[in-house]
Amino acid sequence: MSFILIRKYTSEIYVFFRPDCPYCQKSIPVLNKSLTEKERNKIIYVNVLDESGKNLAKAMGVEKAATAVIYHKDKNSGGWSKRIERMAG
Repeated sequence: MSFILIRKYTSEIYVFFRPDCPYCQKSIPVLNKSLTEKERNKIIYVNVLDESGKNLAKAMGVEKAATAVIYHKDKNSGGWSKRIERMAG
């Protein structure tokens, strides 16, 4: 995952996970360790085993756990863009 995007341009980050996902278990601690507390506060964790988590994942185009959806604001246009990144696997 691009930590530069999180640090400089991001307003919202959704991390979709499953508690039993080995990729999530490895990736999330690495992500959290590499960010400051302020940066970690930008992350919204979504459990895809919960009904509301499944619905949100579907609405955002997420197909698997260990996926981050990063929304960031374009400095030039002021518009928002969405980037979907697999964290592992």
